[in-house]
Amino acid sequence: RGRNGIFRTYSRSPGIVPEGQPPKAPSCPAHHRQPLNVCVQDCQLICGVCLTVGQHQGHPIDDLQAAFIRERQAPAHLLARLSDPRRAEVCELGEQDKASCEGLVRQDRQAVEQYFQGIARKKSFHGGLGHRKRGGVSGLRSTHWKLKELQGVLHVSKLL
Repeated sequence: RGRNGIFRTYSRSPGIVPEGQPPKAPSCPAHHRQPLNVCVQDCQLICGVCLTVGQHQGHPIDDLQAAFIRERQAPAHLLARLSDPRRAEVCELGEQDKASCEGLVRQDRQAVEQYFQGIARKKSFHGGLGHRKRGGVSGLRSTHWKLKELQGVLHVSKLL
């Protein structure tokens, strides 16, 4: 409510722009009151100063209206590119390549598993031989000691 309890009309409020006036054009945040263009490379609003001596030096630019039209048409272009029949062929070839690569990986995995199973079998075989070898060595040692005793007895019997 305004003064005297009368409702305030929003058309007189300073925050609302009357219909007849166009909105103010945006300006560069670094250089006020400079007209803006669009940096095509960075997709940012820039002024002429930023373009000539600033961080956008040498970048291609476009005016606001052309950039607006280009961005408005972008979804239609993207949809057209995605619905291109050649793209479907490329996707199908990609799926086939993926399937063949998965088959190769599966074969390699089987070869690696067989290799390690062979190593495990050799290890268990050698482990069994080692156990037999240890048993054979201990048997040879006991036989060796018996022979030494018998040689000692034989030597003593020769002396008598």
